[in-house]
Formats: sequence, C-alpha cells, structure tokens
Amino acid sequence: MMVQVDPYDQADEWIADDEPRVEVRTPGPSVIEADSWNAVPPAPSTDDYRGRRRTAGPRLWAIGLLVFAAIGAAVMIPWALAPGKPAAGPEPSAVTADDEEFPATPSMSDVPGTSAHGAVAASPPRTPVPAPPAPSVEPSTSAAPVVTLLSRGRPTATSALENADLAAANAVDGNPSTRWGSAWSDPQWISVDLGAVRSITLVRLSWEAAYGRAYQLQTSTDNTNWSTIFTTANGDGGVDEITVHGTGRWVRVYGTQRATEWGYSLWELEIFGIAG
Repeated sequence: MMVQVDPYDQADEWIADDEPRVEVRTPGPSVIEADSWNAVPPAPSTDDYRGRRRTAGPRLWAIGLLVFAAIGAAVMIPWALAPGKPAAGPEPSAVTADDEEFPATPSMSDVPGTSAHGAVAASPPRTPVPAPPAPSVEPSTSAAPVVTLLSRGRPTATSALENADLAAANAVDGNPSTRWGSAWSDPQWISVDLGAVRSITLVRLSWEAAYGRAYQLQTSTDNTNWSTIFTTANGDGGVDEITVHGTGRWVRVYGTQRATEWGYSLWELEIFGIAG
C-alpha cells in the first residue's frame, strides 16, 4: 500500500490495493514515485479525484462567505433597530391626536419632541379648554323710575283771584287758552295737591303778560309747613322750565314781586316727578 499526498488538502486519504499504481505529479517540485511511470495530469483544484478526494478551495470560499455574512448581519441589524429608525412599511401620512389630523412633517433634531433621526413625535392629546362662565347678572329689583306729569287735573288753591273767571283750576286743565289770575298785590300764591308724597324733578311755568319778577317754588307734606326748593329774583316771563329736587304732596308758586302793575297770571302750571 502506498500513500498519496494532496497538496491542496492537509488530510491524508488511502488508495485501495486493487487500484493501478500511478505516478502523481504535483505543482511542487517533489514527486512521489509509484510502480508505474505513466504520468497522470493533476486533478483540477475544483473537482473530485476518483469520486472521493476533494480540494480545500471551495470550502475556504464558503467559510469566507459565511464570515462576511455574519459580520454584515452584526452591523446591519443593530443599525436597523436603532432608536428612531423608521420601521419598514408605508410611511404614515398623518399623526392623529384627539380625532384631528395633522400633516406628518419631519422635525429637526433640535426641536423638542423629535428624535435625532428626524422622526416625528406625536403631539400629546390636547385637553379642550372650557369656555369661561358667563357673568351672572342680578335681576333688577326695581324698574327704572319714570318721570311723569303729576299736576294735570289735580285740586288747586290760591291766595286771591282777580275775578271768578280766572280760577286756579285753569292753570292745571291742560288748556293753553285758559289762565289763573291773582289779585293785584304782593305776595300771592297758587298751590296744587298731588294726592300723595312725590319726588319732584321739574316745574314748568307758562306765564301770561302779568308775570312774577321774584318768586319761590315750595313743597309741603302737610299743607302747612313749607320748604323752598327754588327761588329767583330775575324772572323774565315767557316759559320757565326749572329742574328741582324736592319731595312733597303739595307744591306751590309763591310770588313776592310782580313784574307789572297787575297781579300774577299763569296759562299753565305743570309739575313733573316720579309717581309712586
């Protein structure tokens, strides 16, 4: 039995005794002699010899490919699983929060809420802000005061008349062609009973030609004691509208100086205030 050495494989293989003895020529300088000097060309490095001897070249290439694949997997898998790396699949078109859609645009790494890889961070759900309560309005406990004419048709009294046709009632009847006329002396007055204590705000005097130069406006709650709420010494006739602030049931015009030789004469005496 003889041993043959394969220069491409470090492992030894045995050749059976019944095989013909041959000379194997190797790429190297050494030759192992057999019983026959018939030269046999060396087997290709990528093929089997007699079905049992294989070369080491294909195995080294296979091992290299496996090592390269393992190194590539060790590098690519951690990179693919790195934080912020977008997962495979279709890119979402919008980020939904609170049932509202917002375009998913990549954020810069320095913007709070985004990753270093530019992935969009979903906004936290927004809590609806309740509307501020409407200011409470306290219902008004009283209606706005209404100024009204208080003297129309009310009972009247006077100090003295020029004649019976010029009665004091003519000054509160609403007829601009009837008038009250007093005696031709000083002082003279005309009063009106409002029926209850009222707040007086305005008095309008429509004078006839015989007007008062100096007079006062007075109020009373008992028709005896009087309070002056207005006074003048420069009356000029015509229509006097006088704003006053007084309270009383009775209101009177008290003349202290006539402007003419006749008495005091009014077409209308109108007293305004708050009823009730």
